[in-house]
Amino acid sequence: MKRLLFILILIVIFQSQTKADDISDFQIEGMSIGDSLLDYLKISEIKKKKSSNKKLKIVRASISNNLKTYDFVQFWWFEDDKDFKIVGIAGEIIINNGLKGCKKKQKEIVSEIKNTLTEFTINEDENNYYDDKSGKSKVYHYALNFKNKDNINIQCYIFSKNYKKTKNMIDNLKVMIVTKEMDNHFRAAFR
Repeated sequence: MKRLLFILILIVIFQSQTKADDISDFQIEGMSIGDSLLDYLKISEIKKKKSSNKKLKIVRASISNNLKTYDFVQFWWFEDDKDFKIVGIAGEIIINNGLKGCKKKQKEIVSEIKNTLTEFTINEDENNYYDDKSGKSKVYHYALNFKNKDNINIQCYIFSKNYKKTKNMIDNLKVMIVTKEMDNHFRAAFR
């Protein structure tokens, strides 16, 4: 069953086996960067979540219904964009087999993505989850950076037992596709 889920993830993300260097060539649940969120959801279905950081002018919404591969999908767009153009999209899968299982799937996905790209750089990183002050919750990143600075991040979020309990968090694997505009805006807002 787990192997089937992994294969489905790869099929949904990489519907074409041709080489891709445009981030909009990648899909999560059939949706791509540059699409309008309104192509998939009615305006009444979009539950915007704004950051408490007033500098951040990007809003987020998520869905969990009628998904084939992921447990959740998140979208980001600039709050003043009336067309709801997607500048970031992420699919999340709940992980029940801990860090070892998550990292195994993460590396398989990274390997598959690398095979579809012609020009990219890759960064691997590990850091503490920003909201867990104990420092026991971790995020393990692989970032595949396009030449134009768009990127795809494959991340394992592994939360401490106490953090899971107090914040109702679940370990997950996230595949996140982000434009350079979104990435630059986030970096500037959190400086």
